[in-house]
Amino acid sequence: MHKRLLRPERLRRVPDHGVGRTMALVNTGVELAKRVRKVLLADFDLEAPGLDTFETIKPKKTAPGIVDFVRRYLDTGQAPEVEEFLGKLPS
Repeated sequence: MHKRLLRPERLRRVPDHGVGRTMALVNTGVELAKRVRKVLLADFDLEAPGLDTFETIKPKKTAPGIVDFVRRYLDTGQAPEVEEFLGKLPS
């Protein structure tokens, strides 16, 4: 992995005892976004999702999550509009 991505001062987060998958996801997403790429980050860890612990990418307004998306689909039988479940990052 590129050394720039691993510098701890690049991202502030609430510490936990995970193995770093979410941090690697966030580092990769931030670097791609800096290169003017459109990036979608999805944390499928249903027990302890962690994207919201990274202040660098925390959206101003929270959005419903993956479980909410699936629940609405199961309740209605139709896939909801994805845009409602996306958190936009501050520019």
